[in-house]
Amino acid sequence: MRRLSKQLLYSIPILFMSSCRLLNPTDPLDELDRAYDRWATRGYDSYSYEVVRSCYCGLPGVGRVVVVVVHDGLPVAAWDADTGEPFGPSEVVYFPTIEDLFDIAEDAIRHADRFTIEYHDQLGYPVVLDIDYLENAIDDELYVGSSRVEPIG
Repeated sequence: MRRLSKQLLYSIPILFMSSCRLLNPTDPLDELDRAYDRWATRGYDSYSYEVVRSCYCGLPGVGRVVVVVVHDGLPVAAWDADTGEPFGPSEVVYFPTIEDLFDIAEDAIRHADRFTIEYHDQLGYPVVLDIDYLENAIDDELYVGSSRVEPIG
């Protein structure tokens, strides 16, 4: 009987650890999967959306609201939402697609020290990505906000 008690005692932490993900309904990877499922059911391969990025990265359009047009899953056009000034073809490729935003979200969940991710209620795409990859490092943070997704065609 005592042997059975010890085995039971040693197995409790293992059972608890293996069920943690089941007990935590807000697991970030589960939330990401649910959001991606909402996005994927829409089947949007061609769409436009607005994005704003903040980072110390030297990418085009940082700190500005940019309209991005995606066709067959690739960014094909982008312009400043306030001025209408277009970005050239060599710059457009640096703007993320919604699929890219999901990849950034997954990378943050798996590797960042701190992150906040919010998803669109109906469409599922990430509307806020606020990431600090290394909590004690300077200038490694990334913020991406997205909105106004509209299907094309």
